[in-house]
Amino acid sequence: MTRQMGDYIIAIDQSTSATKAMLFNDRCEMLQRVNVEHHQYYPKAGWVEHDAEEIYANVIAAVKQLMKDAARFLNEKYGEGTVELTVTDSYYNMLEKIQPHIEIVERAKRAMESVGMTPKTVPVRGGTDGARLSYEGLPCPNLCTGGENYHGRFEYIPVEDMEKCVEMLLALVRTF
Repeated sequence: MTRQMGDYIIAIDQSTSATKAMLFNDRCEMLQRVNVEHHQYYPKAGWVEHDAEEIYANVIAAVKQLMKDAARFLNEKYGEGTVELTVTDSYYNMLEKIQPHIEIVERAKRAMESVGMTPKTVPVRGGTDGARLSYEGLPCPNLCTGGENYHGRFEYIPVEDMEKCVEMLLALVRTF
């Protein structure tokens, strides 16, 4: 006889003091909870600030621990071996690998400016090739794409933007 495991939901709650990851069943009963506290910074009276990178790391840590706790819970409920869990990191934040080689980013910014582009430095989340290569020892910051409406049916990139990216890449290559 096969046992039905039911549906489970993971929820993340980001509060002022901690990241919470919770496991709920299909009746909205909380079954497991993981709490990872983060630092709070008080720049002036009545203000609190947080480190976004720390919060991001805490979300990942909380979900990993919740998954381990959930596997243990389900194995206790439905029998050992019902759930086998392997947690493997597949995406890393490339910032820590790029910072020791920040001159690469500075060269790219100068190349962008030389062709009339305005560089914007923003955090990128997602499994980019640059992140993987950076973690393999080849620092590869993401430069730009020029595209719009990513990952949707209306994703596109104007030819003019592709041409501008080529100009920027040629300017960057000339700096070496």
